[in-house]
Amino acid sequence: MAAAKPADYTRDKMTTENRPNMAKKVAQIIAALNIIMVIGGLVLVLSVSKRLVFDISPLVAIVYSVLGALIISRHPRHTVGWLFLIIGFFSAFGSTGGVFSESAFFTSSEGAFIWLAWAGHIFWIPVFMVPITLVLQFFPDGRLPSPRWWPVMALTIMGMFGVAASIGFHPWPWEEQDILDPYNPFGIAGSEQFFESLLELSIVFFALGLIGSLLSVVVRFLRSRETERIQMKWLVYTAVVGIVPLLLLPETSPIGDFLFRLLPILFALAVGIAILRYRLFDIDVIIRRTLQYTILTASLVLIYFGLIIILQSIFSAVGGQESEIFIVISTLVIAGLFNPLRLRIQNTIDRRFYRKKYHAEQALAQFNTTVRDQVEMDKIATELLGVVKDTMQPEQVSLWLPETSSRRERA
Repeated sequence: MAAAKPADYTRDKMTTENRPNMAKKVAQIIAALNIIMVIGGLVLVLSVSKRLVFDISPLVAIVYSVLGALIISRHPRHTVGWLFLIIGFFSAFGSTGGVFSESAFFTSSEGAFIWLAWAGHIFWIPVFMVPITLVLQFFPDGRLPSPRWWPVMALTIMGMFGVAASIGFHPWPWEEQDILDPYNPFGIAGSEQFFESLLELSIVFFALGLIGSLLSVVVRFLRSRETERIQMKWLVYTAVVGIVPLLLLPETSPIGDFLFRLLPILFALAVGIAILRYRLFDIDVIIRRTLQYTILTASLVLIYFGLIIILQSIFSAVGGQESEIFIVISTLVIAGLFNPLRLRIQNTIDRRFYRKKYHAEQALAQFNTTVRDQVEMDKIATELLGVVKDTMQPEQVSLWLPETSSRRERA
């Protein structure tokens, strides 16, 4: 007869089982409060300014909060999920304060709005710094790459707290940091030199933490296998697609400014998809399509303008005047080249970067040709088994065919 388990054991077991549910509820409550804070902040800004000020911070707060709650619901102990909720909170609160920190809405006599203005200057720090450091360090499994990386995390946290303390307790205005507000409710008089030195030291700490975070991504990517490699691809793809256009566009471009503001949302979506594994393996298709149409577009643009310039130069040299007929000719040439050039680029990319997929497509195409010309079922079955072995490489494969009357007669 089995001995009865002590009551303490049962109580401990129930407590352990309830912890994930408790984490889910806490995460959902935090996400809901963040969204309520966003809505309340928008209403407050509208009531004071009488106009809607465009800012992407409320959307950032909602995206990070929702994704954080979803990650915790699937993985209650995942550090990235809790970091997302923290980013959502600071973004929700700081977006409202950021509006009141502008000179158009701020005066020293506005009492409660002074506190919101102070929050607007402080709360952007975790919103900007946490995603590019701590999230990268704990992505994708919610743990550091190894215990040896804890100094990187320590430097990152010290840098963030140092920057926040410097701005939060420096007596404003602080022109070097573009803080023109006339009053800081927490400013310590006569401490300007100390907090300026602290800010410089904190930036050094944070820079070291940022470099370490990027190195951790590289290390994880090189060590990753199978599913983790696909998760890392989502992160790398988003970084390339988001950062490369910013480097190519001019600094004053409105498209570049909008993309820069949108980058935190794209980053959060990529991390969320990777951790939740939602349509995870579509990343290879997305990368292939991006490479294909980027190269195709660049090639067609070069051909188009090249044709116009060359033909226009020839016609001007012969006839002495310009004509718009060559624009029509160039457009027709581009329309004719589109599909052949697309197929050629796609095959080149598959051969260079997706060799297994390219060989599989070649094997399937050859099998289709064989089946079209073959009528004997036994040979077709042999070809089918060979294609499955070559393309999918299973440990074993078998084929079942229902026995027909004609096969029974032959037998």
